[in-house]
Amino acid sequence: MQQTDQPVALITGGAVRLGRIISLALAKKGYRLIVHYNSSEQEANSLAKELDELSVDFTLVKADLSKSSGVQQLVEQLPPNFQQVNTLINSAAVFPDDDHWGQCESSWDSIINVNARAPIVLAERLFTPNSLRTSTARNIINILDARVSRNQSERLVYRWSKALLWQATQDLALKLAPQVRVNGIALGAMLPPPGCDDLHMRRLKQSIPLRQTGSTEDLIKALDYLITQTFVTGEVLRLDGGEFL
Repeated sequence: MQQTDQPVALITGGAVRLGRIISLALAKKGYRLIVHYNSSEQEANSLAKELDELSVDFTLVKADLSKSSGVQQLVEQLPPNFQQVNTLINSAAVFPDDDHWGQCESSWDSIINVNARAPIVLAERLFTPNSLRTSTARNIINILDARVSRNQSERLVYRWSKALLWQATQDLALKLAPQVRVNGIALGAMLPPPGCDDLHMRRLKQSIPLRQTGSTEDLIKALDYLITQTFVTGEVLRLDGGEFL
């Protein structure tokens, strides 16, 4: 199906977890989708079937963002009718278990490349004044993590990478204005970490001031707000129930 009058959204990590939820939500709002994935080929194919059932115009793009060449690999694969991106959602992230002192050097490149470098370079490639795609670009939304505001002895490079992207969100908002708005959503407890169940989330409620965890509906409402509110840029909207105050 070709409906080139519809806006195009690129979602990195768009086949799994929150990225998948975002992909489906934007599809239902009339977006044409570029769904990026790397190792999640099975999940990407499953999502493709759902999008076909919704009669959505989409393309799947495989690229390894942990490598410095990953962004170029992604951009080069965009079909001609998907090259004018209106909305970029940087959802792809790595969250390794062994991210602590003594492991920083071994995991540094892959974490920084996926979580921070790729979103920043994608913004440069797709939305800068020198880009042919600038005329229709409007939004960049970076998926961040509310935990970066609290010092911890674990998830070190992950937290540093998200802190870098948080700062870049505000710097890019200045750089790319007025044509493009750049914002972020800093998430707290919303989905159980891989390998955990709902019991983990129920336990978390006790440490959250609002005594509840977030829902995917909360994320989509925040996304809708940042996409449609044309007088907001450089903002990071926290969705953490006050957990990291």
